[in-house]
Amino acid sequence: MKIKKSKRFFVSVVSFLAIVSFLCVYATAAIAKYPEKPVSVIVPFGPSGSTGTSVNQIIPYLSKYLGQKVIMVNKGGAGGRIGATEAYKAKPDGYTLLAHNLPTAILGQLVFNAKYDMEKFVQIYGWIKEPILLAVHKDSPFKTFEELMAAGKKEEVSCAIVGFGATSHVLSVSLKQAGLKHRIIPFGSGSKAVKALLGKNADFGLPAAISSKPHYDDGRIRVLAIASEEPFPTYPGIPTFKQLGYDIELSMYRGLMGPPGMDESIVKILADAMEKALKDPEYLEMAKKSGEPVTPMDTATWKKVIQRSFVELKKLAPDMKADMAKNK
Repeated sequence: MKIKKSKRFFVSVVSFLAIVSFLCVYATAAIAKYPEKPVSVIVPFGPSGSTGTSVNQIIPYLSKYLGQKVIMVNKGGAGGRIGATEAYKAKPDGYTLLAHNLPTAILGQLVFNAKYDMEKFVQIYGWIKEPILLAVHKDSPFKTFEELMAAGKKEEVSCAIVGFGATSHVLSVSLKQAGLKHRIIPFGSGSKAVKALLGKNADFGLPAAISSKPHYDDGRIRVLAIASEEPFPTYPGIPTFKQLGYDIELSMYRGLMGPPGMDESIVKILADAMEKALKDPEYLEMAKKSGEPVTPMDTATWKKVIQRSFVELKKLAPDMKADMAKNK
């Protein structure tokens, strides 16, 4: 018996819709079971860095509320670009995530043409906001930021930074724009830059607030200003740049993200687990003891932080590239 053309078309459409319906149900069921296996979080730096430390502290509690083991995987190199690129190209099934920091992640794209697009990463949750300091050796002749600025307007001083394209480089450019003439010396890591400051190998340095706290408490460094929006409780009495009359603010943000294409329901499961983890009394007590500046940022807030950072960093990227060109 011959089947009319229109009837064959109808049968084909019905079959196609049945297949699509089956796939949708299957995909929904798979997502509903997420996570069914351990989740890897790529940290694009070494295990002892500030990002690795922050992730190491939160993952036991993220595991607790996610119901699956969360594993930190260090993929260091190229200022975080190697690990970030691997995460960007990963399957968007929620089992490979990235814990990165701003502005480093964005600068990898704007300054170094990294093979990822930060605006296409799926943003999940942010949880750390750590300001940058301006510090000098305890024996420095500069007792205040005004004294350093006065000297830097007359002749070039030297500044220890982590490296070109790093967070400290961003603050260096902002200070130059404010009138502080200085020569930057990249040391390759935060710990090396601080050691250079402690060894009097630079007139001032731009270290992160938490990693510098032991040196500040021991009286080995003098902090002249802090780049936070408001006075930072860990450094009572230290003025912000804004209090000193300069429109300068810079903090390192750490957050969790996933490769492009992740399903929104998976993002919600992860975000809910992060929110619970960050409220866990045991985690909060540990973070308080270690000085972690916990600042929960839900998915919407974390997205806004990244969008705002893009706008601000695009203005500074040309000067950062110019610094790099001078030092080739």
